[in-house]
Amino acid sequence: MRINGKQKIVLIIVAMIILSMLLFPPLVFRKAGVYFDCGYDFLFYIRKGNYPFPSCMVNESQLFIQWIGVLILGCLAFFLTSDKRDK
Repeated sequence: MRINGKQKIVLIIVAMIILSMLLFPPLVFRKAGVYFDCGYDFLFYIRKGNYPFPSCMVNESQLFIQWIGVLILGCLAFFLTSDKRDK
């Protein structure tokens, strides 16, 4: 199977989305065993001790689920843009 131009574009877009999700991950903070949403922030400038969120951390499970969703949609787009002539 050869990769055509449309498939290359799909791969580049999926890679850019995953990279941007890595650079701006979902954040949460924990208080009394309950997790509260901090939104999204730049990975190298995560809020530490700022009001109203005392200390935010990356929500790895949400980030992983988002990556899985992007990869599933990316695979679907990749195969839908394949040439019909390929066997």
